[in-house]
Amino acid sequence: MRIRQHRLPLVALDDIAWFACHMFVHWQSWGARDLAVIGDSLSGDEIAATFARVTGVPSTYLPMPHAELHAAVPEFSHDYAAMFQFFADRDVYTQDRDINLLRRLHPGLMTFEGWLCHTGWKG
Repeated sequence: MRIRQHRLPLVALDDIAWFACHMFVHWQSWGARDLAVIGDSLSGDEIAATFARVTGVPSTYLPMPHAELHAAVPEFSHDYAAMFQFFADRDVYTQDRDINLLRRLHPGLMTFEGWLCHTGWKG
């Protein structure tokens, strides 16, 4: 049985820090509003393909039912499985982010591919 893929919101820690600093520096213009930050939104297959293309390491996305994910990572399985269940239950989660606004505010906002290149990450 093929598990339906959902898009996962991705953001680099450096970008989270940039937006946090931006909001503190410009606090008068933010008021009580929040800013939904995302750098990229990819399916598991897209993440694997991007990783393979950038790193040269063959990669395949293998979906895992949430119960198996919960059992596979016992140290922090509850939070880990709950995070992915949250994304699956809210398939529109990445659609409510205004990526164009985010890129206007922070032109250096990294995509997953950009993050792989920036960090030199090889797995």
